[in-house]
Amino acid sequence: QAREQKRRLHYVSNIQVIKDSKNPANEGKVFLLEFGKKIFDKIMEAAVPPFDEEGRTPGHSDYDPINAIDPFDVWEGANFKLAAQKINGFRSYDASEFGPKTPIAKTDAEMEAIFNQTYDVSELIHPKNFKTREELEARLAKVQGVVVPVGTTSAPPSAGKQASAPKHQTSEQTFDNEDEFDLDALMKDL
Repeated sequence: QAREQKRRLHYVSNIQVIKDSKNPANEGKVFLLEFGKKIFDKIMEAAVPPFDEEGRTPGHSDYDPINAIDPFDVWEGANFKLAAQKINGFRSYDASEFGPKTPIAKTDAEMEAIFNQTYDVSELIHPKNFKTREELEARLAKVQGVVVPVGTTSAPPSAGKQASAPKHQTSEQTFDNEDEFDLDALMKDL
């Protein structure tokens, strides 16, 4: 149950398939790829290498990331070799790596054709895809067993009385609808 309810961190990016030995029909096409933290870390490590040629770290004042790669640069980006392996029953992307810097295509016309195949990822983060603050507050109140007063769509966690566990007292802390409430303080009182 905890696995189902935990925060699921993921990223989405347009990708062009260069080589796919299992599905050659995908080669040259653009898709959306959803990936997790491991691949994101590899992208960030390419963009900001942990060491420059002199062994300096990004925090050093003379750090010069001359070997840095912007994987999304159409002229000086790099292909990413996605290598999935099964290790101890889990999928691992540790062997995935970036190749050398190379343009995405040879001509501007080819680059434009690839660009025209891309998807608008801004739609994925549009507010309509997420619950409103009121919906989240109402869900929190329901989970905590807080009774929502009639005629309102949501209530702060301290509103009403708890419907279950009469041995617990309701929180003495009050909240304004405009202020954020302190979940840790609320949970301490339950």
